Amino acid sequence: MRKNLVFFAAFLGLFLIGEVRVSADVISVDEALVGTWHICGIFDENGNYVPIEKSGFKGRQYFTFENDGTFSAVFNHDQYLNTSFSGTYDYSESRKTGNNPYKWLYFMTGDPESVVNKGTSTFDRSRLEFIFQFIDFNGKMLLYDGLSRLYYEKR
Repeated sequence: MRKNLVFFAAFLGLFLIGEVRVSADVISVDEALVGTWHICGIFDENGNYVPIEKSGFKGRQYFTFENDGTFSAVFNHDQYLNTSFSGTYDYSESRKTGNNPYKWLYFMTGDPESVVNKGTSTFDRSRLEFIFQFIDFNGKMLLYDGLSRLYYEKR
């Protein structure tokens, strides 16, 4: 009888640990996305992650996501491109695949009327669309924009 209780306790312990782990995976969108994300690296032509400091990129680029489903962005690159814009983001289609925001795709559409250009070039992107997803890179959670092949970290 005692042996059966030990096995039952062990089974129950493993079951509860599994349940805690699963529920810990479910986080809010606030925890996952809301905040300011700065460029931190690029995906080079050889398929490698290159830290922004070693990439030759000069400038700054960041996105700020708000609780209300809006975002704003600033792009500045070597004083050639200097622009800001805002828009909305959505993850509803991606959300259907599960409860974990780290596994969702974030679809963003910028409002063309919100684009502010400065400098010697205009922001020549006919459609202000982005698709971000979370990437676990060496234990650090980054946002990856597959269209521009850029990585962002939350600061």
